[in-house]
Amino acid sequence: MEKHPLKRSITSTLMVAMLVLSPLAALCSCSFLPVEEDPPPPPILRSYEKVEYTLVEATRGEIVETVNVPCQYAPALEETLSFSIGNLPITNVYVSNGDLVSKGDILAELDSTDVDLQIEAQKVYLEKLKLELSRLIETHKANLQIETLKLESLIEKHEAAEGDEKQALVSSIERQNQAISSMIEAHELQSDIYNIRLNVAREKLDELLDMKSKRVLIAGIDGTVTHVKDVGVNSYSTEKEKFITIADKSTSVFKVSGDKASLFSVGDSVEIQIAGTYHEATVVDAHELNLERSDNITYLQLNETAFDIKENATGLISLELNRKENVVYVPSSAVKTANGQEIVYMLDEDNNRTMQKVVTGFSADGKVEIKDGLKPGDLVILE
Repeated sequence: MEKHPLKRSITSTLMVAMLVLSPLAALCSCSFLPVEEDPPPPPILRSYEKVEYTLVEATRGEIVETVNVPCQYAPALEETLSFSIGNLPITNVYVSNGDLVSKGDILAELDSTDVDLQIEAQKVYLEKLKLELSRLIETHKANLQIETLKLESLIEKHEAAEGDEKQALVSSIERQNQAISSMIEAHELQSDIYNIRLNVAREKLDELLDMKSKRVLIAGIDGTVTHVKDVGVNSYSTEKEKFITIADKSTSVFKVSGDKASLFSVGDSVEIQIAGTYHEATVVDAHELNLERSDNITYLQLNETAFDIKENATGLISLELNRKENVVYVPSSAVKTANGQEIVYMLDEDNNRTMQKVVTGFSADGKVEIKDGLKPGDLVILE
């Protein structure tokens, strides 16, 4: 049977369309497939890196526990001088730090021109009063001697006279005695007045000298000057300000204050490091130095005097608290803890890290005693 023409046309058209679309479908289907990535590079083969350890050797020796104790210079005898007057020019300072002075030496002065003039004037006035009193006494003695001779002459005449003449001489003798008594009373009164004036003048001079003394600093002890205030031109005094300090360094003493004072006992020998130099010292009782005893202060006297010690010098004492000898020890940092057990790490024959249990004991100064688990010469891992 012959096909219908329309059916043949449709069939032909479909075939042509399929031929056209089939390449496109092939192209489009490629876009839905996953894109293949570049293959990863092969792994880099490295040589085996060996772990390096710091090893320390277990050692037989001693462990010493020490503590560093600071101490402060404290002279047994010290004098601090200051001016009791303020706002006066400082005219002279005769000493410097480190100078040796003797008791009575003048160390510094304030301007005392006004007082010096008054002192000189008062001294002149006092000498004048003394001279006037001396002259008064000499004059009185001379006059008294004359009047006494007159009296003796009247008495001699009275003894040789008779009758009315004798009676007249009695009256003359009485008058002469009264004259002498009056002379003595007048002299005593004048002398008393002069003595009063002299006492007032002396008191005034003492006041002026006291004023002068307040403008002068005088050493009260033998010793070494440990402090002098820096002064410049036209400097003025400040009332009660520390100006000069003198220390008796014939006895060099340091003190330890606070809780660590109890670590020392009287008679102990110690070594004090002062500015890099070591000095031997002995712990002494405070009463030996005429100092007040205290539970919180210990005094240490240098066995040899050190005159170059400065006023605020400090020292350091390395004090041994405990010592254990002939023990096996390792650095404290080598000992670890695992599951409540103290251990150290060691290396086995294949250089692999292994754990070794230990029993520790006394520990100090960065060392720890190994009672069990190691023997001298064993190597342990420090890090």
